Amino acid sequence: MPITDPWVEYCRRLNRFYRNGELKILVGAGLSRSANLPDWGALNKGLLKKYIERDLQGDKTAGLVDVDALVDDLYNALGRDAAADFVWNSAAPEMFFDDLAELLYQGRSFSDLKLSIAHRQLAAMDLAELYTTRCLNWLCREAGIKKTPN
Repeated sequence: MPITDPWVEYCRRLNRFYRNGELKILVGAGLSRSANLPDWGALNKGLLKKYIERDLQGDKTAGLVDVDALVDDLYNALGRDAAADFVWNSAAPEMFFDDLAELLYQGRSFSDLKLSIAHRQLAAMDLAELYTTRCLNWLCREAGIKKTPN
């Protein structure tokens, strides 16, 4: 009796799910970290800081505020998953997206991002639903590739 490699059948099944539009992929933060994108905490704190700095513009007492301490306090009070929602609900949408792009790109053009082969393979999988714990969907949207929202 020949010994068969179970991976061959696993790959066939994955391919079948993909071709039928039934493949669902969940990726975590590690994938985006390889592209030198900020982790979720740094991204949310950055959004809070930009929002607070903008809110304090023109305030005569702004120089008395320790912005970094205020960001930490607010971040800890809201929790890491609610910080971006707080800014989203408080800031003008165009400011939110401008700040998000600045924090993610960090002055780099999209073509300068260190996207891995995994990023490119996921972006090319137009029949699969992609769910992320981070910002990969944002990167796909910037590249003109439609993916399922988080």
